[in-house]
Amino acid sequence: MSTLRAALSVLDNATAVGVDVMPAAGAIEASATGLGAAEAGRRVLSEPEQQELILREADELAVSAAMFTDAEQAAAQRAEADALRGLVEQVD
Repeated sequence: MSTLRAALSVLDNATAVGVDVMPAAGAIEASATGLGAAEAGRRVLSEPEQQELILREADELAVSAAMFTDAEQAAAQRAEADALRGLVEQVD
């Protein structure tokens, strides 16, 4: 479950609007009014972009697994990486 949450977080972070896109503060009288008027839309990722991000996360987990001296922790990291790769393979 934690692996899926991490993958969703990666995707959620990738769709966040960059600070450079946010409107600059100005005079109060020129500010947006109304519910949601100042909200910025999130990026939309294509399916290949989503898959690439998840595979990159899997690669990072595999590298992390290689750094563990505890075999149990390393195996857990490798299992998480394999689970993410399996998700991408199911979609293809």
